[in-house]
Amino acid sequence: MEPIWLRFKDEDGCTFLRNALDVLYAEALGKQCVLHFENGERLVWNQIMGAFHKLVWDSNLFRRLDRELLVKVFNIRHASGRALLATGKVLRLGREANSRLRNYILRHPY
Repeated sequence: MEPIWLRFKDEDGCTFLRNALDVLYAEALGKQCVLHFENGERLVWNQIMGAFHKLVWDSNLFRRLDRELLVKVFNIRHASGRALLATGKVLRLGREANSRLRNYILRHPY
């Protein structure tokens, strides 16, 4: 799969790139989103969550569970009120997000 490059700036104003497909999950933070990468790195991207979702939509790797959470679904190991990711990270899920995730997993078993 082709990389989807995201632009960031460090404290010195230097631009650097990260592949969006390396994101484990994304959380909305006002008009920005926090991207949590598989390597443990966490970066704030100065775009809204919807912009990130549109970029990765065609990859079919991510599912938006609610307004504030977008997750790479094949990294989820267990879901029951919380999502256990392959990295050991636990994400708390609201009722609706939990229901969406469980329905997705039932329709798309690994």
